[in-house]
Amino acid sequence: MKSMFLALLGTILLGIIDHGNSEPYFAQEPGDFTGFQRTFRDQLSSVVRGAVNPTYQWFHNGSTMNQKTAIGTTNTRVMFFQTSLASQGIYQLIVSSKMGRIFGREIKVEFIVLGQFLDKTKTTHNVVIGQQLQIECPAHSFTKHAVYKWGGTGSVTGTWFLNGRANVLVLGDGRLFFSHVTKDVVDFIEQQGGISCLLEVTDKVDVRFEQSGVFELNVTGDETKSFGPNMEKVPDEEVVEGSSMLLRCIAAGYPTPTYRWKKTDLLGVTSNVFDKVNGVLLSETNKVLYIKKIEKNRHAGTYTCHATIDDGGAQKTAKESSTVTIREKPNWVKGTLITSGTPNISTSHSWKCMARGDPEPEYNWYANTTIMNNVSGRHTIEGGILTIYSVSPEDDGMYQCVAKNKFGFAYQTVSLQVKVKPPEITRALFQENFVAGNTGLISCVSDALPSADHHWLFNGAKLETNKTGKYGLTPRQDLLVHQLSQNDTGTYTCVATNTYGRTTKEKHIKVAEIMFKRRPENNTNVIQGTSFSLFCEADSDPPLNIAYRWLFEGKALQKSDFNYQWDLSTHTLAVSDAQGHESGVYECIAYSPTSQKSSSATVIVRALPYPPQKLTLHGKCTDLTANLTWVIGHRNAYEPLTRILIQWSASRDTSTWYNFSDHVAGSADGHVVKGLNPYSDIVFRVIAANQHGMGKPSNVTAGQECKTPAAKPAICPANVQGNSTHPHDINVTWQDVEPLRQNGPGFGYIVRYKKQSSASWNEKTIPYGNEPMFTIANTSASELWDVQIQSYNDEGTGPQCPVVQAQSGKEAEIMFRIRPENKTNVQKGSNFSLHCEAHSKPRLSINYKWLHEGKELSETGMTYTVSKSRLQDSGKYECVAYVKTSIYNVEKRSASTVFVRGPPDAPRDLTLNGKCSENSANLTWTISRHSYQPLTNITIQWAISGDTSTWYDVTDHVAGSANGHVVRGLNPYSDIVFRVTVVNKYGQSAPSDSTSGQECKTAQAKPTVCPTDVEGSADVPHTIVISWKAVPQLYQNGPDFAYNVSYGKPGTEWQHKVVQGRESYTISNAGADQLWEFKVKSKNAQGNGPECQTQQARTARVAPKSAPQSLEYKEIGADYVILQWTQVDASGIEGYQLSYWYKNTTETRVRRAASTCNAENNPCTTRIQNPATRNYTQQNLKPFKEYTMFLQANNSVGLGPKSDPLTLTTKEGRPGPPEHLKVTRYGRYLNMTWKPPAETNGVITGYVLSITNGTNITVDGNTRAYLFKDLEPLTAYGVSINARTSAGVGNTVSKTVITTEIRAPAVAEPPFVHGVDEDSVNVTYNASTHEGGFPEKFYIVYKEKGVLEYPGVNSISISSSVHLHRKILRNCKRISMDRAI
Repeated sequence: MKSMFLALLGTILLGIIDHGNSEPYFAQEPGDFTGFQRTFRDQLSSVVRGAVNPTYQWFHNGSTMNQKTAIGTTNTRVMFFQTSLASQGIYQLIVSSKMGRIFGREIKVEFIVLGQFLDKTKTTHNVVIGQQLQIECPAHSFTKHAVYKWGGTGSVTGTWFLNGRANVLVLGDGRLFFSHVTKDVVDFIEQQGGISCLLEVTDKVDVRFEQSGVFELNVTGDETKSFGPNMEKVPDEEVVEGSSMLLRCIAAGYPTPTYRWKKTDLLGVTSNVFDKVNGVLLSETNKVLYIKKIEKNRHAGTYTCHATIDDGGAQKTAKESSTVTIREKPNWVKGTLITSGTPNISTSHSWKCMARGDPEPEYNWYANTTIMNNVSGRHTIEGGILTIYSVSPEDDGMYQCVAKNKFGFAYQTVSLQVKVKPPEITRALFQENFVAGNTGLISCVSDALPSADHHWLFNGAKLETNKTGKYGLTPRQDLLVHQLSQNDTGTYTCVATNTYGRTTKEKHIKVAEIMFKRRPENNTNVIQGTSFSLFCEADSDPPLNIAYRWLFEGKALQKSDFNYQWDLSTHTLAVSDAQGHESGVYECIAYSPTSQKSSSATVIVRALPYPPQKLTLHGKCTDLTANLTWVIGHRNAYEPLTRILIQWSASRDTSTWYNFSDHVAGSADGHVVKGLNPYSDIVFRVIAANQHGMGKPSNVTAGQECKTPAAKPAICPANVQGNSTHPHDINVTWQDVEPLRQNGPGFGYIVRYKKQSSASWNEKTIPYGNEPMFTIANTSASELWDVQIQSYNDEGTGPQCPVVQAQSGKEAEIMFRIRPENKTNVQKGSNFSLHCEAHSKPRLSINYKWLHEGKELSETGMTYTVSKSRLQDSGKYECVAYVKTSIYNVEKRSASTVFVRGPPDAPRDLTLNGKCSENSANLTWTISRHSYQPLTNITIQWAISGDTSTWYDVTDHVAGSANGHVVRGLNPYSDIVFRVTVVNKYGQSAPSDSTSGQECKTAQAKPTVCPTDVEGSADVPHTIVISWKAVPQLYQNGPDFAYNVSYGKPGTEWQHKVVQGRESYTISNAGADQLWEFKVKSKNAQGNGPECQTQQARTARVAPKSAPQSLEYKEIGADYVILQWTQVDASGIEGYQLSYWYKNTTETRVRRAASTCNAENNPCTTRIQNPATRNYTQQNLKPFKEYTMFLQANNSVGLGPKSDPLTLTTKEGRPGPPEHLKVTRYGRYLNMTWKPPAETNGVITGYVLSITNGTNITVDGNTRAYLFKDLEPLTAYGVSINARTSAGVGNTVSKTVITTEIRAPAVAEPPFVHGVDEDSVNVTYNASTHEGGFPEKFYIVYKEKGVLEYPGVNSISISSSVHLHRKILRNCKRISMDRAI
């Protein structure tokens, strides 16, 4: 065992690991495992390359593997000590290295499991020659990766299979299917001694079978005749590309069907399927279609099996189809594999992994084996695309893209290493344009990853850039200094910084500036004709060669335009006789070859505008239009013209001038005046204006003819008004048009007027010179009229003028002081009143009348009262207030709504038409209806004429609008009366009078109802009492009413009993735990009632009466036993109870908690739920124990008798840990003592001892101490111990101790001496319990009693493993024993 362990450990530690590269990857990985459990020992082995200082960890089903069942779980190769079904699942290796963590592929492990048949009893199956037959494969325990076969094992023929026959096929679920049974097959099976169902499993090396009990075929007849084909369903298949597929097809029928296959591909093309074509194999006379390696483009589609029977030339065909869907595991798209990346810091980096598969794979990204998501915002994952924004060294590591669907798993592994570099300023600082007033630039160029941030210092102080207007940064982080001045002279430092470093460079810079000593000053109040002066003088530091020049309004000053003198000695510009055109901005520019500076002043000369010149009329004012032009001699931008005013006058009288309303801008040089006054001789003039006022007028256009022709009037009379002080006339007035605006001779007015409701106008002509007024007579009161006044002259009528509205005097007006209120909750039978009150303007006597729903009521006062209201009093009420005299005729209304709420009135005149022939009644009635209270429904009730204390509702729904109804299906054998009620939202009316006295007698009929509450009780064994609830007399439908009780066991002929006058019946001699069925029907003189529901009851159970037989074990282990027995008749039992206990032979050294299973009066029990089982595996037993077991059948009543007891002993198991481990410390020794394990679980054959200096030793099972020698003083050692049985090594007990310094032994304990014979004694001594050095020797010192000196010293060497020492001293006299040293 030890040598095997060391060899295995060496194999693991020497796993293939290559550390040549820094990026880890899997060079080789294990595939999925499907095989027998015993062969799964060292199947998990990977080859990892490129990892630096790697660590490994295997995972099983997502959990970390430990060393309890396997070694190497933290290496590349795993070896299992032991396996179980729990060892199946998904395994995965995770590798950790300096570069990061990666995982390998998911390795699927499945074990081939061969189950066992639960019942191997021989069975006889009755068959008919020529007919279909199916035999089910018997129940068996859990099985995996097995195939079903049918055959057997003969002493001569060996194992044989029933296959290759045209009429027989083993189906995928294990059924043996015969299209029809033939005698030759029956005879063959009989010759073989019967046939069995076989479970076959194989790992392609080892083949194993499990055989069921034997089936014998018993021929009970021959019915060979044509039938079928009747096909079995061929199930659809979903398979993975590259795997195998098998389709089975068979049909029941005679003669034997023949089979052929057709395939319809995904494009809808159908073709025949042939053996060994396109990778298809057909076997079992074409009943089985097999594809070893399926390909999607060749094999996907629908496969249809056709079964054909040739019945004397007449062919009958049936078919079944299977849709084969071929799926794909994820595979990476060719040419899209991702590679490791080394991006610059702060850049974005993306990987795109693309896989194909069916169904479409889902993608996951992992960073160092941790799944990634989109929560952080630093990266996004869209399908297979991972994008990391602004990468940093924190993103360094291993990344894996996983594409996965339900059929497979694929992954790619890459690394990410982000590049960084500290900053470096690569050239000297360089400045541009450092002149006062300008913007200077200082350039700083750096190289860094990530790009460096620049900040600037001025004279050692940090500058706040882009936060004020003074300093800024260009996109390249060069410094901009705005509005340079002498204050900006100094030392500038560029500081370049990133996460990985910092560097600086500086430069001293001086600013040059032109400074004005005297500046020109504004003068905005220069009087026209006076003089003014402007001064300008500049200097610079450092000195510049300064010259001067002057600009006026942005242009160089010209002597031809100005009367000025520049005196350089006094730096004075003098201007004399200032005029308005000399207003403007004067700018002095002091300049040098490299810079300039300017200063300006504004001078405004105050003056009125010059008169316009050269006013000219173009043309002769035809079409009432004059085209005028003029010239403005000078325009002053600082005294701009605000407008040009155009005036006209009659040429015969220019003392009066009229302004044209046209607004003419001050910038204009001409204007076309339109709409000149007709019938006039006109002259014009124009005037310019500015902010100081109007200038002088221009010349007049006298002598330039402008005579306008006569024209129709162009304006309407003004202030047209209509006034009325009486209801029957209106006075219309207006303002005369002045003669200048009459536009021609023969001027006057046309008055047009009409009622507003009329379409035709009335007209009246009034010549100019008459009073401007007109009266409209005979109007009605408060009548609206439209009035229009137009002008006319000899040229025609003037323009359409506005229509003015006028109204005659008003009629009297009625107004309500009090209006009648709505009353929407008047209770039926209560009183209510309505009240209204009105007044008029002018004040008149008011009359009143009332309307209800438009009909006039007799009440004429202000109040209307209703006593004992009825539903028909609901509705709309109107109060009418009116005045009617010779002058006034007016009324006004106010309405309110009244709802009288309450149940409807009872129907009247209920009439039965006819005599209820054919069990029907034709009823009619009369109902008072009101629109404000609609009826929801009408209820019809009936009762027996002799007893009207109970009324029954007719279930028919009768609408509230109905006045009659035919009631059908009346109760048979009854004398019936009816009544009706009506319902509205407020309740139900009182019932109508009944139809009492109107004959309605119905005929006899069979019963129509079943007895209710039918049940069976089985409180007493062998008896069932059937009881039910009596059918009421009303539903008995005729005389001689009784009950027909039918009962029987399922599958047997029923018995019948007529019961009259009671509601129960007892079935006697019904047996124990027997199921009975029964039903109870009604009957009368007309016959039996309807079929009623069948009920079931079971007689009382009794406990099982027989014990299981032949209880024995089939297999036994350390902690389990497989039992088998002959089963009890399964009827009446629910399962079994197994009781067991072991003989406790262990002498316990310490008191332990009481345990079960250790005595007959304290057994353990297990319930076995399957009553049909004949074997059971009892687990959780203790190793190496003698057990006694017995079995009992059980049901809900109790347990049956016990089986014969079975005594067995479990096999040895691994022992528990040794107890009371104690280690005594010395300088070069450790003395180790222990006690055996509390749970030995077998015979202890030895103990395995180890110490961390590499010493390992095994001692026999009787040893209880061991001395480790040759150790180093004052050194920590770990010691451990395991007990061993034939089953293996048990759990480890360990301690860590530190050796002492080397020192002398402690004083020995006093010895124990007793005599052996006349000259010998036995000396017993122990090592000291006090701390000290290791006692390598004991010296026994003795003397004869009474002697003062010790005559001799006897010394002995002791064994390093001895604790208790004895020495027999011989040839002794009477001695005195002082001590052992």
